[in-house]
Amino acid sequence: MLPSATAPTPLAGMNPRRKRTRGAPCAPEARAATADLPRHRYRVRFAKRGRARFLGHLDLGRLWARIFRRAELELAMSRGFSPKPRIAFGPALGLGVPSLGEVIDVDLEHAPIVDGRHARVFRDQVGARVAVPAAEVAARLAEVCPDGLQVTRVEEIAITAPGLGRLAGAIDL
Repeated sequence: MLPSATAPTPLAGMNPRRKRTRGAPCAPEARAATADLPRHRYRVRFAKRGRARFLGHLDLGRLWARIFRRAELELAMSRGFSPKPRIAFGPALGLGVPSLGEVIDVDLEHAPIVDGRHARVFRDQVGARVAVPAAEVAARLAEVCPDGLQVTRVEEIAITAPGLGRLAGAIDL
């Protein structure tokens, strides 16, 4: 027996081929508001010694995102449905290997100037945004780095500069 045209079907109003997703998608106006914010790229060189040498590569990635939040430096986020911090790491080291020359590239949002200084907390602040100087980024990171991680140098690089994967010609372990 064929269902009548007036009887509601169990999937009325839904496309059965549409993939179900968890959570609500990000509002388009929220995505558009953060997509075009000015950002600047920094190359951070650091040493990993002591107990920090037992941090794995993925753990180190989560740790650096946390360090930037503690230093109140706003990370630029990737675009898309699940935004991630724009941090690029150099080649991974083996577990337990100390290093004096680790490198990461990170994109930071520009910060507004409040009372003649770069604002530390600026999520809801409005106004002109400018790049945070590399010396200030290094000082803020040094304040909050855990034992075993030491920031040795921070330098500004161009957004179009080649990534760390292209720069690494050889690795000496």
